[in-house]
Amino acid sequence: MDPTAAIASALFEHLKAFGQSRNLRVSRANRSFTAKDGETYLRESFIPNTADRRFIGSDDPHRYLGLYQIDVITTSGSGEQTARTLAGEIAAHFAVDQRLMADGITTRITRRADVGPMMVEDARAMIPLTLEWECFA
Repeated sequence: MDPTAAIASALFEHLKAFGQSRNLRVSRANRSFTAKDGETYLRESFIPNTADRRFIGSDDPHRYLGLYQIDVITTSGSGEQTARTLAGEIAAHFAVDQRLMADGITTRITRRADVGPMMVEDARAMIPLTLEWECFA
């Protein structure tokens, strides 16, 4: 069984809990989402990367690696400080070595999220965060 759906679910549920605690909506890939005027929201992208065989036995678990990108999206012209503070709080919420569970699969955050530069496009500005995860399944 491929564990990537469970991994994606664990990461999303953890992000959703963060968003709910701050009254922020989370936009998901391939789901209908329309931002409201002036709304700050989060957008997630699940990026599975590779699976490798670390053990000899054919029934032993594989190591799955990947990235999880979270974009803090806000209104253009509203300054950078609030969005950057929010990005730092998200990075702390996904703590190094934190283990997230879904469907009996454990996913571990392997390093602190990288917080990127603010990018501005027309009416929206975005600060991306990228974190790394691994799973043995």
